[in-house]
Amino acid sequence: MNRVQNPGTLETSRHKNMASESVKDGDVWYAADAFFKKFGQVHHQKESFNSFLLRSVPDIIHDNMPITFGKGRYAIEMQNPLFHAPCIEGEGTIVYPMQCIEANRTYRSELSVDLVVRDLAEGLEKSHRAVSLGLFPVMVGSVFCNLVQRNTTEKQKFALRECPYDEGGYFIVKGTCKILVCQDRPMSCYNRVYVFASRKAPNYTYFAEVRSIAPGRAGRSTTVVVGVTHKKSSVRRLLISAVIPYMSDKTPIPLGVLFKALGTKDEHEMVRLIFLNEGPSPAALAF
Repeated sequence: MNRVQNPGTLETSRHKNMASESVKDGDVWYAADAFFKKFGQVHHQKESFNSFLLRSVPDIIHDNMPITFGKGRYAIEMQNPLFHAPCIEGEGTIVYPMQCIEANRTYRSELSVDLVVRDLAEGLEKSHRAVSLGLFPVMVGSVFCNLVQRNTTEKQKFALRECPYDEGGYFIVKGTCKILVCQDRPMSCYNRVYVFASRKAPNYTYFAEVRSIAPGRAGRSTTVVVGVTHKKSSVRRLLISAVIPYMSDKTPIPLGVLFKALGTKDEHEMVRLIFLNEGPSPAALAF
C-alpha cells in the first residue's frame, strides 16, 4: 500500500530546500534587469509626480476647506479639482513636449475647480464652475502628458519629432529641460523617536528627534528635537532643551520653560508627564 505524505510536510521540506540555497550574484542582476525592463529607468520619478497630482493636491484642497473671510460671514469651498491636458494658452490647441522645446514654452497643465460661495449670515449660496486655480508644470511621460493620454504609437512619435526611447521623468520650463532629484524617504521614519549622538546646532551631546505627520494626510512634517547639553562649570550639570517649529535652533528653549508654556503647574507634573507611571516618586525628587 502506497503511503501518502502530508501536504504540510511537503511544504515545509520545500521551504527548507529554498532556505538552504544561496542567492548568487547572477540571480540578483536577473531580478534587477527584469524590474527595469518592466518599469523603466524613471518609474519612481513618474509615479511620485502622478501621486502628487492625483492624490496629494486633491487632499490638500479638501483639508483646507472651507475658507472663511469677512469676519466669518462668507465662506468659499473648492470642489472637483480637474487637471486639463497641456495646451497652448489662449488657443486651446494640444501641445507636445518637443513643440514646447522648439517654441520656448513651458509644458504645463491648468488646474480648475468648482467654487461654492456662501453668505452664512443671509443663507445665500452661489456656484461657479471650472474656475482656473493655477498652472502646474507637467512631467513628460506622466499620466497627464499628452503622449501618454493619447496613447501615441512609435510612428506618431516620429511624426511629432518625439524620441520613442525617451522615458520622460523631467519638466520643460521655457523650452529648457529640467529635472528634480528625487529623495526616497520611507514613511516608517515618521511619528517615531530617534536618538542620536552629537549635534552642532544646538551643541547637543545626545538628542532625540521626532518627525510628526498625520496618518493618511498630505503635507509637511513637523520636527521636534530634545537634547542634552553639558554645562561647563565647576559642577558638571546636564541641561535639557528643545527645538520646536518656527523657532531658531540657535536659541533652544529650556525644557522646563516649554512645559510651563504648555500649562504644567510644577516640576512634579513635568516628571509625571515625561515618565508616566514609571518615574521616580515625588518624595525621591529633590526640587
